Amino acid sequence: MELEMRYGNETIVSGVKDGLQRLGYLFYAIDPKDSTFLDVKDVPNYVDLAIPVFVTGMIIELSYKMLRVMRKRTPHEVNHADTVTSLYAGLLQEVFRAATRGFTTTVYIWLYNNYRLVDLPIDSMFTWLLGALSLDFFYYWFHRANHEINVLWAAHQVHHSSEEYNLSTALRQSITQNIPIILVYFPMAAYLPPTHFVVHYQLNLLYQFWIHTEEVTSIGFLEHVLMTPSHHRVHHGANRYCIDKNYGACLIIWDKAFGTFAAENDRVVYGLTHPVASYNPWTVQGGHYAHIWNKIKAMPTLMDKVWAVLKGPGWHPGTARLGDPNELPDHKFPMKKYRRPLSALTALYLIFQTAATTVNLQHYYYSLKSNITNGEQQDCPSTCGCSWTGFPPWSPLNDCGVNGFHARTLCWWPI
Repeated sequence: MELEMRYGNETIVSGVKDGLQRLGYLFYAIDPKDSTFLDVKDVPNYVDLAIPVFVTGMIIELSYKMLRVMRKRTPHEVNHADTVTSLYAGLLQEVFRAATRGFTTTVYIWLYNNYRLVDLPIDSMFTWLLGALSLDFFYYWFHRANHEINVLWAAHQVHHSSEEYNLSTALRQSITQNIPIILVYFPMAAYLPPTHFVVHYQLNLLYQFWIHTEEVTSIGFLEHVLMTPSHHRVHHGANRYCIDKNYGACLIIWDKAFGTFAAENDRVVYGLTHPVASYNPWTVQGGHYAHIWNKIKAMPTLMDKVWAVLKGPGWHPGTARLGDPNELPDHKFPMKKYRRPLSALTALYLIFQTAATTVNLQHYYYSLKSNITNGEQQDCPSTCGCSWTGFPPWSPLNDCGVNGFHARTLCWWPI
């Protein structure tokens, strides 16, 4: 009996330590020695390891919001349909990402092996810190380009389309979001070992999850250095003072250095300056591409048609590269939000179904781990429970168990 109790206590302690370790990934709280590897194949998939933390965090935040609704009796504070749309967008991205899983790492390794300019020691604190700073610096410019180049904004606007701001918003991503990453991050292959690239790419991404919340108002003096929920709330704002501000991932210093910083002043109105007004995942994903096509057709000259794609979303002939900010709607809080009736029970079912499909997709990834070798392509049958029909996520016309999607994956590397 005593042995069983001791074993049970050790199991609980081990589980708590494991949970805290996974939670730490979201805050870059990781020992550099434990995240330094000689071979890319040894780098853990930190994103997959953090999924239970994602789910737990969203449940806690949602429960807290619903508790406030019950106390204040304000039924419009929790928008279940918006949360479901965000989760579906994240699931769609995972399904499409399966087709190129490992491609970025494969090309990065090839560039590093053939074109690197220096040989930095892998087991060095300097190299680890350089990797963290480099990833954040290049992310700043990648993120900024997503806002300042119309065709890139067509993908990135998916993330900004939510009129709510909570942890589920972090998962609202475009299926084409990661395509340009190839061009942005590969200059690091001139000096940064691939293992450090894969580690810091994941940790940089994970840090961005927790800053999508309204529940954290300020973190004190760290606001001067780090990207925080307050700074990122501004980034998601449709207010004029929020447009094209605060691009950093982990650090706010880049925005302060390059003139794109704005502090949180007026209450933020979340979403796009011209709202999508739809929970249809395909409308959210592709709506701006259709807008670009219509804009191209309306341009009078060939050069204007090119600029309609490559200049800012607000550009038109006669304005600066990014358009005229005075032409933007002057949104002020409170703003009327798009709403579509969705019961809490239906929302819970859809959230559960989406989560189950995500777990199923991850199961296929893990089942391939023992069979995949570097450079080989393997069929990866997965389940897609998405709104393939084009109807809203809660529509009974959707077949929530669409099976048979065959993804292609290059290898078991996380990216």
